[in-house]
Amino acid sequence: YEDTPDGSIALIVYENKDKIEFLVEKKPPTYGIKSEANKYSMIGGHMRKANGVLESPLETLVREIGEEVESKEAQKVIISHINKNPDVYKVKDVEVHGESSKTYIYVVHITDEEEWSKVRGTRFIHDAGPAHVLSLKDLLTIGGDKFAFDDYWIYDEYAKNHFPEQY
Repeated sequence: YEDTPDGSIALIVYENKDKIEFLVEKKPPTYGIKSEANKYSMIGGHMRKANGVLESPLETLVREIGEEVESKEAQKVIISHINKNPDVYKVKDVEVHGESSKTYIYVVHITDEEEWSKVRGTRFIHDAGPAHVLSLKDLLTIGGDKFAFDDYWIYDEYAKNHFPEQY
């Protein structure tokens, strides 16, 4: 297979009563794009082409969750939510290594406490950096320069639209 510059990522959010949390990745110091190392981001990755066939954005995200989320239970919860809501939330035009590309963003919105406990406790593996859980307040306080690929502005817009009372 070959990686393409396009990709898919997931905005993973938990909402229950007054609690709003996000599961994010922190890019490792060794991350290939130096300017994005040690920054928070959504989990996901590059679309692949194998034997001339390009993965769909949805197939990419499901594969990436399977590769990067350690807990099989957490994988199951996240993928079931992706399958329940397979619509692309937003398409972001980005430049990767000087090439223009598209990143497809999906939302995984979890409201069940038991499901969230499986997801929030997982580790990220493979080529992903460590998993972190950020409250909405923490996420908004951290600010844009601590997020890779301008992901902060996607979180910010999502929070403004979905949690206006807490924003």
